[in-house]
Amino acid sequence: MTPATAAALRCPVCQGPLLQVGRTLRCPKTHSFDLAKEGYANLLPIQKKHAADPGDGKAMVRARRAFLSAGHYAPLMQALADLCADLPHGHIVDAGCGEGSYDKYLYDALGGPQIAAFDLSKEAVRLAAGCDRVQIALAPHSPYTVSPENLLRGKRLADKYGLHLMTHISETQDEVRIVREKYGKTSVEHLDGLGLLGPKTIGAHCIHVTDSDIETLAARGVAVSHNPQSNMKISSGVAPVERMRAAGALVTVGTDGTCSNNDLDMFEEVRTAAFLQKSATGDPVALPAWEALRLATANGARAMGYAEGELGVVREGALADLIVVDLQKPHLQPVNDVVSNLVYCGKASDVDTVVVDGRIVVENRCVAGVDLPALYAGVAAA
Repeated sequence: MTPATAAALRCPVCQGPLLQVGRTLRCPKTHSFDLAKEGYANLLPIQKKHAADPGDGKAMVRARRAFLSAGHYAPLMQALADLCADLPHGHIVDAGCGEGSYDKYLYDALGGPQIAAFDLSKEAVRLAAGCDRVQIALAPHSPYTVSPENLLRGKRLADKYGLHLMTHISETQDEVRIVREKYGKTSVEHLDGLGLLGPKTIGAHCIHVTDSDIETLAARGVAVSHNPQSNMKISSGVAPVERMRAAGALVTVGTDGTCSNNDLDMFEEVRTAAFLQKSATGDPVALPAWEALRLATANGARAMGYAEGELGVVREGALADLIVVDLQKPHLQPVNDVVSNLVYCGKASDVDTVVVDGRIVVENRCVAGVDLPALYAGVAAA
């Protein structure tokens, strides 16, 4: 990307110019919107097509509006309906409040309130109705990009349909600063004051949290989604996972999105989570292998509303969603402790078989019914 191109882009929060630092685009005022260069660069063709001024911060929302008005949401919704029969139990689809994931420019860019955004969320709920493998979640982006009014609208909609509500919480120091300047509270205090925190809330990151914040997260039953590789890539910080676990908070592990993580490999994520807590705390036994594995399995199932022992475990009576790992690999030998081997040495490529609801969907590392070469060619041509 040329310096002129980078200078033409604007931060979606403050419309300030983005600065190119190495392979990253940064907003000097709101570093929480640091984006991998390749991720933001993919928006350039859309901005040039739909914005009179390529530097206009409203361009992204206008592009989303053009995407929706062109009817492109229909195949996405149909794909959701088609996938309901093939996804594992507890797969959460982020409805994101549609364009309402961020709301600074919505009234101008969409020509009125976020009706379309919430209507799309309702349509997603309708399509997933009766499917026990897909859950729709409302996902307003964060307390510093979404107004209290729209956070509450999302909460009311989530309550009406019994949905989970997902949002970023205290991901960066800049977020904490912005929320404190606006509302005089920490992000956790602000969301709690609005009534958004509860057992059906999933809070992403939770890095810059106080001891009081941690107590609140635990008391409200919030599921914390720890995303260590994303946090490392965009230098957000290190979540105090061990302090949260000690306080009784439900902590899970996730990948975040491709812009800030790239490969979305859960084996890497679990290993990184375990290593990072050891390094951050100076304690070599922090977040041991068994507990790290629990974050990605049983705790993840609990975060999505499943009872203890119902999902994320291998036992009689549990849902038959599981993987078979090929241990006959040099890096997995000898097998003295299978959990330690999986967490510290395992790779996604070691998965031989995937079973969903008792049905084999991957066998011998081949995805049933999918022509991978044709899929790769289609992706490359898109």
